[in-house]
Amino acid sequence: MNRMRAIIILPILAVTAAIGFGAGRWAGRGSLFSMPSPGATAGTSLSSGGSTASHAKLEPGELPAADFTDRAGLNAYVGKLKALGLTEELANWVAISAKAREDLPGSLALAKARHATREWGAVVALTDPEGGFALLSALHDSGDRLGMPGQMGAVGSFFQTLGGTNPALGLKLLGQLPAWTGRKAAEALIGRWAASDPGGAMEAAMKLSPPWVQEGALIGLCHEWGDRDRRGMIAWASDQGTKIARIAFNSQFDMSGRVDPTELMDIAAEFPKAVDPMTLYNVVGELANRGAKSFDAIANFPAGRFRDGMIWTYSMRLAETDPEAAWKLADSLPAEDKKKFLNWSVERSLAKVEPEKIAEYMLTTTDMSEISDLSEIVSVWAHQDPSAALQWSSLNLQGSRRADSMEAALRQWALKDPSAAVSAADELPAGMRAKLMPGLYSAWAGKAPEAALVSAGDLPTIDRTRATESVIRGWAFSDPIAAAKALATLPPGGLDGAYAEISYRFADKDPDAALKWASSIPNTDLAGRMAGNITRQWGQNDAATVSSRLDALPAGDFRDRAVSGFIGSISNLDPESAATWATSIGQEKLRTESVRKVVESWRSKDRNAARAFVNGMQAGPLKDQMLGVVNK
Repeated sequence: MNRMRAIIILPILAVTAAIGFGAGRWAGRGSLFSMPSPGATAGTSLSSGGSTASHAKLEPGELPAADFTDRAGLNAYVGKLKALGLTEELANWVAISAKAREDLPGSLALAKARHATREWGAVVALTDPEGGFALLSALHDSGDRLGMPGQMGAVGSFFQTLGGTNPALGLKLLGQLPAWTGRKAAEALIGRWAASDPGGAMEAAMKLSPPWVQEGALIGLCHEWGDRDRRGMIAWASDQGTKIARIAFNSQFDMSGRVDPTELMDIAAEFPKAVDPMTLYNVVGELANRGAKSFDAIANFPAGRFRDGMIWTYSMRLAETDPEAAWKLADSLPAEDKKKFLNWSVERSLAKVEPEKIAEYMLTTTDMSEISDLSEIVSVWAHQDPSAALQWSSLNLQGSRRADSMEAALRQWALKDPSAAVSAADELPAGMRAKLMPGLYSAWAGKAPEAALVSAGDLPTIDRTRATESVIRGWAFSDPIAAAKALATLPPGGLDGAYAEISYRFADKDPDAALKWASSIPNTDLAGRMAGNITRQWGQNDAATVSSRLDALPAGDFRDRAVSGFIGSISNLDPESAATWATSIGQEKLRTESVRKVVESWRSKDRNAARAFVNGMQAGPLKDQMLGVVNK
């Protein structure tokens, strides 16, 4: 249809202004129309792109005919409306309104395509609420919700509009919604209703059920009422009981961007029945975002568990965002408040800016049974100045707390400069030095393994072996091949832990090469144990390859140990193969132990299968022993 059809724009604008279409609270967007304050005269202004125009000055105008049938046509039509001076949102509204009068289902499809279902919900609530609701219900039944729970969507804008035009019908339709939608729809309906008839909206909200729908309605009521008279609203809710009082208080925190948290704190102090602890602590978190000066709102709060909890929450938030300001505030507080403010988590955060003062405070004001955590403060301190942290711990602490704090300082030091940490540890008493040296050398190996190994070799005999083993183990973590080469140049005595670490790390990196390395170890007993470690690790990832490698090994202790390790990796998954491999071990004692372990494990899962295997074994003492095991 190419002709122009006359559509009078002025009545459309007047109706949309009356219902408050597009309220920003629901959609998270600004309103198309300014909400009149109580007592204002009708028809004040229409906002569009930052400009305003008096309704009295608007002239009737002609709009293009709504002759579109698809998304492209709708887009073009909206473009024409925008060219006439309408905002995009209002253009969407007018376009959908025009289309809905001709083809309600088609208008919904187009609104969805243009992501304008909010506008569609408001349009059909004005033009054909019964037909629009039938469409919404059908969509819900099919799983197409047109807006997730908590969002405005078509349902919310539909009921919000009915709240301004026909709340009685809105109540009737509300009872037909599914549960998940009913709560938000009730919030939209009652909230808008309360703007024009607060008494009627309140009475309706108190009669709604089930409870979660009533809660949504009360939230909508309290949103609207709270904007006009927050204290009066909270006072009324408190008279209704704790549950409704808390709904009312929580509804105001939902709008925390619009409500000053200090005002909510004052309300909480005046109406304790309305206070939900978790919501109150969230308010306090918002308060802390305003800086240390905002603490006055908490300082003036009545003493008790709420105040104590607020101090704890406030201190945590402020210490995270501005630790320097948090320490200055804490230091200015009365002793009891300071103790509550400087809880453990805050102390650790503030140690980043005033470590010595925090440590001194803990030492002088905390019960001695709690000072075991002082080593954590020292660790934070040592991250900035390890030498000072170590010296303070040595001079001010005693016993195990002194040892723990000095160890914490040295370990932190080792992360930054391990050679310096080792030098500092040389000055410690022999017992403490022996305890700390392995960890320090392991950290050093992560940065400069060759230098760490040379330094370990210069230590007295009592420390040398443990430090050397720590270097090799730390080195193996990053480069097991290089660590293995270095280990080969050292006397093997006392370094079994280093060999074991290399065997596992090497097996992860290159198991074939690791097995060859194990076979090159001069000490045959050690070589066999390393072979077992490697095949146990290897077999978890590639049992078939390990089997072929074991088949190629010559008989002897090395092969037996390698087979024993492999059995450990497959016995749970394939007990029959594990038992077969166990019987192939040459060394009698190891063979008996290996077969016994497999049979005992197998018996617990499938006794008949285990018995069948044992019955098939070659006659002899081993079979006799295993029959006793399997029949036990």
